[in-house]
Amino acid sequence: MRMQWNQQQASQGQHLPPVCLSLLVINIAVHLFNPLKDDLYLEYGHASYGTIIELGQYWRLITYQFLHGDFVHLAFNMYALWAFGHYVEAYWRSWWKFLLFYLVSGCAGAIAYMTLLHLGILSGSPWTPLVGASGSIYAILAAVTVLAPNAYVRPMFLSQPMPLKTFALILIGVGALVILSDGFNAGGEAAHLGGALIGYLLMKNSLTLRR
Repeated sequence: MRMQWNQQQASQGQHLPPVCLSLLVINIAVHLFNPLKDDLYLEYGHASYGTIIELGQYWRLITYQFLHGDFVHLAFNMYALWAFGHYVEAYWRSWWKFLLFYLVSGCAGAIAYMTLLHLGILSGSPWTPLVGASGSIYAILAAVTVLAPNAYVRPMFLSQPMPLKTFALILIGVGALVILSDGFNAGGEAAHLGGALIGYLLMKNSLTLRR
């Protein structure tokens, strides 16, 4: 996915800032070392309605964000973090504010998933595991859409670029359709849209939060 940006913003992306780099390293390291632990990371780190609400294991709202089901899942999320994360980190002008933005959005993704499951909009077991940084990644996509809605991106599956706001609307529309039809990975899509919503709201209030 390629993005057209102005020269000042492009220069900021030549080197990953500290939080983006740290998140990349941690996510990749956790995924690489997980097989050595016989999936203990997944067992004790994933999020689910049962583990968080019924057992009160609230730390899973954080730990699930650093676990991925397979390499493709990890690769897509880390590519998006690499492609867009540095713009958002630079915008927040503080490493801890961007980290908070990232983690809060990821928590919102899990909460959205659990809420829709509790309301019966999603089907499945309350113990079904949720993993991945996608809630945070969708928040980053929402953030860059707020910053530059008319910037062009070229998704890997298309030959022509499109405005970022159009791409974002397509992702939201597909996610909503999957959730309403309770289709494949509906729980994951709920986490995507929950993260995107909180990311959008945080960006819309960012002038106050950046002080």
